[in-house]
Amino acid sequence: MKNVCFILFAICLTGTACEREKELDNKEANTSVDTTEQEYDFFENHDISACEIENPLKNMEWLKKYCKNLNEKQDFSSVRIDLYKVIDTDEHIFKIGVSYSESDDYPFAYSENWRNCIGELVFNLNSGVSPNPELVENFMKDKEFVAELFHFVKQ
Repeated sequence: MKNVCFILFAICLTGTACEREKELDNKEANTSVDTTEQEYDFFENHDISACEIENPLKNMEWLKKYCKNLNEKQDFSSVRIDLYKVIDTDEHIFKIGVSYSESDDYPFAYSENWRNCIGELVFNLNSGVSPNPELVENFMKDKEFVAELFHFVKQ
């Protein structure tokens, strides 16, 4: 009789342990992050004014269009848009930094386009092309960082 009780106890204990293990596996499966659905990290700063416009990411047509079209482009790995102020004039300028995916089609790993309030290119830097340090220094001397506006990173 003791053996029968012991066997029944062992079966119950094993069954309970197996059920507990299944519950834990299911919990882990439900809380794990599915990386196939997550394709990018994304940040937008809408609480800022630039060029006398509230929320430039939504209200500056050229910038809005640029950000919207990013999903259609495949050749980059990340894009960051920072807002700078020209100290002497209180004008704003946008620095658009793009890191490119590894590809034979692009000779640059990184490019930096500086654009004014209407989207015109003011200054450009590309990795792979040695910039004149004096030129870069002269361009940057009267600029100060204001805020990060946008950051898009493909996974």
